[in-house]
Amino acid sequence: MKKVALKSTTDVTAVIIDLLIPYKSQVHTMTADNGREFSLHEKIAKSLDVQIPFAHPYSVMGIREK
Repeated sequence: MKKVALKSTTDVTAVIIDLLIPYKSQVHTMTADNGREFSLHEKIAKSLDVQIPFAHPYSVMGIREK
C-alpha cells in the first residue's frame, strides 16, 4: 500500500498505475467514483489496458421495492 500525499489528480493516477502495473495481466476492470482525482482515468486505462466504468452514486440497482 502507498499513501497519496495529496489527493491531486496526478498523484492519485501515478500511485494507481505504480501499484497495479505488476498485476497488469490480472487486472481487467476498475470502478471509480466521480471524484476529480479520477479525471485522468483515460491515462490509467491506457497504461493498464483496462476498462474503467464509473459508479452511479444514486443508483438503486439491487434494492427491491416493498
